Amino acid sequence: MSSRSIEKIIGVYYLHSVKETASGFKLNPDGTFQFFFSYGALDRYGLGQWTLNDDMIYLQSRPWSGKDFALINSDISGRGITVK
Repeated sequence: MSSRSIEKIIGVYYLHSVKETASGFKLNPDGTFQFFFSYGALDRYGLGQWTLNDDMIYLQSRPWSGKDFALINSDISGRGITVK
C-alpha cells in the first residue's frame, strides 16, 4: 500500500440523508479504524484494522460476541405494549 494512496483515503466518513440513522467510519493513518452506527434506540460501535488492496478497503475486527438482548415475550393489550 503506497503512502500516497493511504493519504487520499484516511479521514472520517459519515452517512448522509438517511432519516433517523447515523453512521460513520474513521480511517486512521496507522491502519486502524473506528465505526459507529445508530438507528433509533440501537447503537453499535467497533474498531479494528483496515487495509487497501486493488482500490478496495478491507475492514477486519474481532468477532461479534453475539450477546445482545433477546425478546422473550411481548403482549399488546388496550393501549399499551409490554415487552419482556
